[in-house]
Amino acid sequence: MLYFLICLIVPVFGRDISGTLDLTVVLEPEEKTLPPNHNAPAGKILVATGNQNGYTDTVQIFDPELKTHCKMPNFPIKTEFASGSVVDSLGDQLPVICGGGENNDKGNCYIYDKENQQWVAGVYSYGQETYFIAMVSFGKWLFLAGGSQTGNYIDDTIIVDALGNKRNGPKLEQAKHGACAAVIKEEGGQKTIAVLGGSNGFDPWTIQYRRDMEIFSCSIGENPACIKKPNGPKLQAKHNGFGCGVIQGQNGGQILLAMKSWQGNGKTETLDLDDDSAQWKILKKDVDEELGSTSLFSLIISQDPTKGYWLPPERDYLYEVTCRNAQDCSFNRRRGYGFLSKNKRFVAMSLPNNHGLQCD
Repeated sequence: MLYFLICLIVPVFGRDISGTLDLTVVLEPEEKTLPPNHNAPAGKILVATGNQNGYTDTVQIFDPELKTHCKMPNFPIKTEFASGSVVDSLGDQLPVICGGGENNDKGNCYIYDKENQQWVAGVYSYGQETYFIAMVSFGKWLFLAGGSQTGNYIDDTIIVDALGNKRNGPKLEQAKHGACAAVIKEEGGQKTIAVLGGSNGFDPWTIQYRRDMEIFSCSIGENPACIKKPNGPKLQAKHNGFGCGVIQGQNGGQILLAMKSWQGNGKTETLDLDDDSAQWKILKKDVDEELGSTSLFSLIISQDPTKGYWLPPERDYLYEVTCRNAQDCSFNRRRGYGFLSKNKRFVAMSLPNNHGLQCD
């Protein structure tokens, strides 16, 4: 009976039990429980706008597993450096895309109107061209932080919903653009959001790439509000215009990934979110990819929280991302995505399989 129990433990914990066994080491009662949607379908990925030998208004949805893709109605403008996420609106998961570095003179946010199958403005407007904004969804609300406006950096944070309701949030400690935002903790009626990295300064001789991890705690519900919390640990290297997100490790742990950055020369780093004393660590085995452009919104955490996809700019392939734990992540290159090639400075987000968006 004891041998039978050991055979069950081996595939779960991946341990070599040859030779002498110490059962007190093998039995680990504190092992975390994997999420109920572990090994769920990965869903779809929406990729919009960007630069394909010129600004583009193309919006595509593709299946990262089957490598099939379709085209949605075009975005209203051709732009790059836009930001986006999916917001919950009356039970529907709707994509929202904000700002952009060209042709969006009012800094509008556009939402996809599923009833009329078209992109419409009205969620929010910055009032002027605004781009390179950190953006993440927390249910019915979107959190936006920083960005650039005509030679100036923004230190504002705001939260908006699909109906255009807006709340002002606390100021960033440093005005910046190119930062990456992720929800790192959900507890009761609170969600904790991290804003990582970014940069300030346009002069290449004085530009400052950041290592900060600014923390905000946001209540959810009909009248949400965010407060500034003490900063988290600094990134080991400077990051700007990069992808980030929380992935579920095969050990059940929560891991915050900050992907490698073209600007700032940041390597891929991880933070163990289950260890309050953890510091950022550079992966010993990083993804083998040289970047030639910024890649904000390039890391997509799929509908299966144990699996992500990293879309490097101007490539016809992507990387499937999985992590055993906070220091052991794998990047499996998958080819056959020619429709992604030559595009850079795009925005991407995860969609459920039954997204209901027009796509032919």
